[in-house]
Amino acid sequence: MKILLPAVFIGGIAIGWFGGSLSSGGKATTASITSTPPAFHSKNLPPNRAVAGDPNTRSLPDSSSAASAQNLTEILEIVGEDDRNAALRILAARLAGSDLQQALALVSQIGSLADGTVYLTAVLKTWVASDPKAALNYAANLPPGSLRSESLTGALGFWASAHPQAALNWAQTSLEGPLKTEGINAALQAWATLSPQSAAAWVRSSSLGVATGTALETIATAWTNIDPNAAANWAESLPPNQKTDALLAVTDEWCRQSPSDAAAWVGKHLDTPGSSDLIERVVDAWSSADPAAAAKWVDLLPKGTIQENAASALASIWATTDIQAASRWVAQIPDSNVRESAVLEMAQTWGSVDPDQALRWTAQLPDPKTRDAATANVLDSWASTDSDSLSKWLQRQPPASLGSDIARSALSDQFAENDPAQAMQWAAAIRDPSKQISQLANIYQNWHNSDAAKADAWLQQSPFSADLKQQLQPPFK
Repeated sequence: MKILLPAVFIGGIAIGWFGGSLSSGGKATTASITSTPPAFHSKNLPPNRAVAGDPNTRSLPDSSSAASAQNLTEILEIVGEDDRNAALRILAARLAGSDLQQALALVSQIGSLADGTVYLTAVLKTWVASDPKAALNYAANLPPGSLRSESLTGALGFWASAHPQAALNWAQTSLEGPLKTEGINAALQAWATLSPQSAAAWVRSSSLGVATGTALETIATAWTNIDPNAAANWAESLPPNQKTDALLAVTDEWCRQSPSDAAAWVGKHLDTPGSSDLIERVVDAWSSADPAAAAKWVDLLPKGTIQENAASALASIWATTDIQAASRWVAQIPDSNVRESAVLEMAQTWGSVDPDQALRWTAQLPDPKTRDAATANVLDSWASTDSDSLSKWLQRQPPASLGSDIARSALSDQFAENDPAQAMQWAAAIRDPSKQISQLANIYQNWHNSDAAKADAWLQQSPFSADLKQQLQPPFK
């Protein structure tokens, strides 16, 4: 039998009354309070509330609209986002089930786009339960933007969880352009959560054109959340032009769940086309969660480009969280090529975080070639993040030092696009004659290609010698 349960309180505000039922054992069970609330029925209202025109209830008080608006105002003042969203969903479900027009009218009173999206999506989900096409047509005709996109896809996914093929057919015939792709993916995601095999079979039998790739990625992500091994095996069975992107989607979701398990699978499939991209995704995810464990895995990868790229990616990410641990790992890498790749990547990252400390580190590197390249990476990174402090550092260095010329070159590169005149001045300060000419010619040629008049005027007024001016002018070599 139906009973009335007390109002739900969220953030100290009474949101509404919800129907429950008595089981044969005499225990009451409340209706689920979620983002997908059940359709509202007027018989579940407490005695002092009613729906106009419903003979089973008393007359609706004149202040009902005002009361709902007041409820909304109080809800929007809840500070906690989760509590506020839950309250908005409950209010939306209650109003959409009893007075749809009033529920829709209240959307205009919500100033925040995020709050409005949460509320309208809940209204549409309740509406979809009774008249899905009317609800979705309403959403599709909203002004373009995130409110339309998110509320429509939320409602469409809700419908697809019960009637996937009907939802997909509506999306295919009623939507156009990017919104059509979003709608199809929302429906597929809901379907794949329940039956990924069925969703995948539907995609294979449909003519989605360029949207096929994103549809398969949507299924891959949902399937991986249920059974990553099965999802990976399915992705591997796809045609070559679809396999790589689907496997990347599987790997991304699998890494979110368990990077070590994803790494174990990828490690057994290194002959798969695109495996280098899969390794990169594993390293990116695992490095953030457990870089030491990721390092042990990278050490076991086959020698060559794959291991070099993986080590570089790991060093870059690890350097942002624990530079000392990262540098210790890099120092013990046995393969010189892998070690150099990691060193150069870590220098680039460290240079943007603590360039002075990074330069002290690069100065102690034993191999001269690696040391010079790493120093250049530190200074390049420093120039791009804080050119003023690099300029001050340069003033304290011996003019003829190798680091000084590298810094001047880095600064000239940094200014080349937005301030070519400044870039030319830094290039002219380079002490090594061959490097100076090379840098000046490169910057001037690019400047001349974008604004020949200003480049020529600056060159003619510069203090450069006549011979140097002649070398820099076109025709360019």
